[in-house]
Amino acid sequence: MLENLIKQMGDGSVTKLCCAECGNVVEYYEEVCLDVLNSVMHKDCYALQYALKDFGTFRYIVDKYDFFETLR
Repeated sequence: MLENLIKQMGDGSVTKLCCAECGNVVEYYEEVCLDVLNSVMHKDCYALQYALKDFGTFRYIVDKYDFFETLR
């Protein structure tokens, strides 16, 4: 399933992340939610399936969490 949420270049480097709910690419300026499973969803797509870990712009989330290093 994760393969469907990541857009990759031919060399395997990650370029975009897709919303775990709607599947659309998440842009850095968009408001997102990060759940306890580290799934990223647009704020409007978040459905309270899992506890909320953090929220803010995607840029804020990417800069705050080390596991998003490849998206910086």
